[in-house]
Amino acid sequence: MNDSSGMMTISEDGNLVVSNGQGECDRIRNGSEVGKEDGFMKLETMKVPTFADYLPSGSEQACKDECLKNCSCVAYSHYNGFGCMLWTGNLIDIQKFSEEGTDLNIRLAYTEIGN
Repeated sequence: MNDSSGMMTISEDGNLVVSNGQGECDRIRNGSEVGKEDGFMKLETMKVPTFADYLPSGSEQACKDECLKNCSCVAYSHYNGFGCMLWTGNLIDIQKFSEEGTDLNIRLAYTEIGN
């Protein structure tokens, strides 16, 4: 995937790298698609990236809302007993576990959501 709203690539060492620019938020606020909102793709049982912004309390919905309010937010994860983690940079070193792990919700432009 590579367009004005973001990029998803595989790095040389085989890791998934996801980045998202501010173009999508600017287009929602200033374009003809006012009112349409980005969404998320849930990846289950994941090892999440190390470098996150941490919010100690709140529900999963509050965590999602915080990510949507920040045009630089590319993903979030809410882990019961731990709280909310938000990522604003490249998602490096995420891995799929066969068990355990947590859900990682990757932000997608509304144009990439099959609604």
